[in-house]
Formats: sequence, C-alpha cells, structure tokens
Amino acid sequence: MCSSDLAWLVVTQADSNSPSDFELLARDAYQAKETRVGDLASQKALSLVPKSQRKQLQKQLQQIKASATTSRSAATSGSATGG
Repeated sequence: MCSSDLAWLVVTQADSNSPSDFELLARDAYQAKETRVGDLASQKALSLVPKSQRKQLQKQLQQIKASATTSRSAATSGSATGG
C-alpha cells in the first residue's frame, strides 16, 4: 500500500462520515492497484452521500476504477512487449 493510501486511511478513520475523503481514498487506491481498498472505500462513500447523488458518484467512481485498470493494462502490456 502506498503512502497516500495510508494517509487517506488515517483521515477516513478520524472523520468517518466524509464521503469526499472516501472518494479520494478510492481514487488513490485504484491508482495504486489496491482494488479491494478502492472498492471498500467506494462502497463507504456511496453509503454516505444522499440518495439523490449516488448515481452520479457511482458513475465517477466506476470511471476512476476503469481508468486505473486501463492504465495498468497498458503498462503491463507495454512492459511485456519490451516497449
């Protein structure tokens, strides 16, 4: 786990009712290839926002996860081909 993930874990433990903190934790976790942490943080963020905002936040989190997964796949295939 990278240092930014650890920092967000500390922040979210200190203020466990802030959906934006969990959203940022999810983003950083996905970028660090910590999918499980990202998924858990995403679920928590979605549970904390008003129902009217959930679909929008869920869409944003799915885009972040997909972007991180795509970046990882491109990096993996680039290194596998020696590129």
